[in-house]
Amino acid sequence: MMHFTAMFPRRLTPEHLTPAQSLPVGLRTLQGLRGRLLSPAAPWLAVVVVIAVLLSVNALLGRSIADAGLNPLMDLMRFLAVGVVVVNLRRSWLGAAAEERAKMWWSLVGLALLMAAIALPIGGNIFLSATGWSEPTVAWRPILLDLGLAGLLWGLWMAVFYSGAADSAAAARRVVALTAPALTGIGIATGLEVLLSSALVARVSLPRGLGTAVAVVVMIVGYSRGLAYVERGLEQIPGIADEATPATR
Repeated sequence: MMHFTAMFPRRLTPEHLTPAQSLPVGLRTLQGLRGRLLSPAAPWLAVVVVIAVLLSVNALLGRSIADAGLNPLMDLMRFLAVGVVVVNLRRSWLGAAAEERAKMWWSLVGLALLMAAIALPIGGNIFLSATGWSEPTVAWRPILLDLGLAGLLWGLWMAVFYSGAADSAAAARRVVALTAPALTGIGIATGLEVLLSSALVARVSLPRGLGTAVAVVVMIVGYSRGLAYVERGLEQIPGIADEATPATR
């Protein structure tokens, strides 16, 4: 994805980036690294380095090589990679023509599906760890990740080959608006379950899962308002307001 977004819909070069001298000191190094990652070979080299580091860390800790992908360092690398992808897309978006933006919307749909598939298992891991609930019998993590990858590939396919009349901007907004309440709900459920189970269960007899039930109600009640809030936020990005459908303005 880092390689793809550095090439699509136009090739980005370090000259397209904000000069490092105009950024805060803490961001200059990251901006320099981002510039290096625009070269065709750099993302692949970064993959090799990350895998080598993860395998070495697991070996030093005496852990199985098969568990390298579960190392917290891997989650950090995933978030950094997604960050590079997002800022690349933003840079391309600001300089894109209307036809290029129509294609980019489909890539944003695919990227949003992939980010949801990564973020939901991470949120689920935090929820299970905080509440002490047992793991579901269904292998939900690989299912979500496989669905996210399928969504990414579908979005990229639509971006490259499709030129019909479907409203890709509306699809992107819906994906983001569905994902944001889900992640918020997981956070609320985690906090409520911890609060109810550790702080109140010794004094009051409360049914297990009450916090999750409350979080689901909050999500349902606040969905329409959250949807409008997310769409208003997206439409603040230059170029999106002009492409918003009348129903969402």
